Amino acid sequence: LFQRAVDLDPEYAQAYAMLADCQITKYFFDADEQKLKAALPFAQKALSIDDNDGICHYAMGFIHMYANRIDAAGPCLARAASLNPNSVLFASHHALWLSRVGRAAEALVNLEFVALRDPLKQPYCFQILAIALFTERRYEEALQALNQLSSQQYYDHAVRAAAHACLG
Repeated sequence: LFQRAVDLDPEYAQAYAMLADCQITKYFFDADEQKLKAALPFAQKALSIDDNDGICHYAMGFIHMYANRIDAAGPCLARAASLNPNSVLFASHHALWLSRVGRAAEALVNLEFVALRDPLKQPYCFQILAIALFTERRYEEALQALNQLSSQQYYDHAVRAAAHACLG
């Protein structure tokens, strides 16, 4: 549907950003690097059309983070959050970036904001919370966050196993 949207309107920046997001989501299921690479041109096109749209910056930051370009991801995710300060999606993924760069205490503050804004949290909120808590060496709480997930991905099991290992 997003491809159809850009076919109808080649200047629809958010549709390009969402095409990038779809490619990244596919990448999570099989870790096929080609899907991550395929996302980049969509995000670049989205930003070239609208540099003032949060979803465009989010998509680029998301790609950078999972392509291990952590330094490039931070400004994109921070810009997305500043463009739409009420976005739970942007705030939570900025918190993930904060955790990955050793600023987990700050990430937990962002995640408190997320909890206030979204009482029906998406699974990714619990996953990101678990990572931030683990990074802060709050292993029991990280396990509690993972217990909120109705189904878990392979990376959730990795965090769970690491938390149990740290607890002995």
